Amino acid sequence: ISKNKIIRQRTIKCNDMKWQCAGFEDDCYYVVSLDDKKSSKVCKTVKIYNKKAKLISSYKIKIPIKILNGSNPNIGKIRKIKNKLYYTVSAKKRNEYYEYFQCYDLKKKKILFSVEYDRYFYTKLFKNKLYTMLENEIVEYNSKGKIINRYELPEGNRFVEYYISQTENTDEHLFFDFDVNGRYIYYCNQNGVY
Repeated sequence: ISKNKIIRQRTIKCNDMKWQCAGFEDDCYYVVSLDDKKSSKVCKTVKIYNKKAKLISSYKIKIPIKILNGSNPNIGKIRKIKNKLYYTVSAKKRNEYYEYFQCYDLKKKKILFSVEYDRYFYTKLFKNKLYTMLENEIVEYNSKGKIINRYELPEGNRFVEYYISQTENTDEHLFFDFDVNGRYIYYCNQNGVY
């Protein structure tokens, strides 16, 4: 973008709303299929595009439904590192939601681990590590799905009130986020950035 004009644009076409973007890292776009097969295993297709929107590779992941304690799972965030895919997947059984951190070996074509985790606020995947923000802390999982660190969050209001003129009332917006860069976690609330 230059001087409020788009000077370069790349488009990845997704057909019939069966695909969703699952992340961008290392100049690659990850797109995951949403269509499920009605069987004991759910098959998802992961497509990886370069920054010029050219398809680099495509993989199929078979996820046993019994591992997910539910049905109709959806892959959220995903990263490919060497011959492994790291991703988050959610499943719903009746009115209960379940969140999992999984690693899929592309050569062996099987899931190496599947770990259920608590997702209270935000969950982010950086490289091959998972970070999930709970009420008072951020929990870090390693490349094998084990908890390796817990980081206490600084105190401060996470919500901001705003005025609704039509109803002469107030409501609240969420006001917090976090990011990971190298050895550092950046976190913000209404008091500032830490």
